[in-house]
Amino acid sequence: MSFTKNKTNALKELHSLAHTVYHPGRADARIRFLHIVFAAGLYEPLNSGEIYTGDLSARTLHSCLEMGDAEDVITAVMHEAR
Repeated sequence: MSFTKNKTNALKELHSLAHTVYHPGRADARIRFLHIVFAAGLYEPLNSGEIYTGDLSARTLHSCLEMGDAEDVITAVMHEAR
């Protein structure tokens, strides 16, 4: 898979956020992570495993919705998308 400069920059930011999405008090990081994933068109490559590093994987993506605040995170992401 080849990446545009936009996607490369998005991947760099996702990589920097990857460890913070697992912290219970960091809904802001999960919201930002998901916003970047959808805005850069990286959902499918990340979810399918096409994008995988030791720090960034489908597991990171799924964790954004499994930390007990999924309703708030999804609402915020949808609000940002508008």
